Amino acid sequence: MAFASQHVETIVPAYTHGVKAQPTSFAHYLLAFSAACERDAERLEAAFVRLNRSPLGAAALGTSGFPLNRERLAELLGFDGVVENSYDANLVSSVDSKIEFANALASSAVTIGQLMQNLHTQYHNPRPWILLSAEQTSGSSIMPQKRNPRPLDGVRLLATSVIGNAHTVTLNAHNTNSGMNDYRPATQALETAAAAHAMYAAYAHVMANLVVDTERALAEVDIDYSTMTEVADVLLREAEVPFRIGHHYASELTTYGRSSGKRPKDLTDEELS
Repeated sequence: MAFASQHVETIVPAYTHGVKAQPTSFAHYLLAFSAACERDAERLEAAFVRLNRSPLGAAALGTSGFPLNRERLAELLGFDGVVENSYDANLVSSVDSKIEFANALASSAVTIGQLMQNLHTQYHNPRPWILLSAEQTSGSSIMPQKRNPRPLDGVRLLATSVIGNAHTVTLNAHNTNSGMNDYRPATQALETAAAAHAMYAAYAHVMANLVVDTERALAEVDIDYSTMTEVADVLLREAEVPFRIGHHYASELTTYGRSSGKRPKDLTDEELS
């Protein structure tokens, strides 16, 4: 949110299908991912509500013959309550609770991975508008002109580990009878959490060290035809030209301008006509 507040007026190109689509503000772009991260946090909080239930006192599956007070035991250990059904406590909830937790982490890894991929794509451009700070990049061992964005690689690798470990949690439990040993160890779920913890830290470090070239971003918008949707919209709003016709006109205008090596702002009134 703080980073986005610095870029409310920063105009950047937005992409669909990997192709420049429309201009937007960098704040708008960042807040989209912030919203996704908030949903991921809500998923983890919701998972914790179900996870923070004590299975103790369930014994193998039919509770204990000793006079245990499961509710008091849960209270003393800091749980919010007990898993009420003892068969569920030991043999069923041990599957879905770990899967839900791991999948919530995997969802956040997909979100973060998408953003890192978007940033990485900028390095395909000889003149990117957003980069890692110089101290975050490293030189190539053979190509002196290259600056490798290795922290982006690092976050993406950790995100892949989170998703892979989360899938393993599911696969360990898939197609098993209740009470099997396949899914009962928490090892893979804990490894998923450890990878996610490292991923969040690496992601925060990358975001804290981004450098945005506002003039270059605006130039990237101005150099091509990403505002053509608005041309069709204006024709409809101001001149009641059907959008289908306005869309066709704006598309033909784009084809003409690009083939002539002209930006939208370079086109004359005669050419527009």
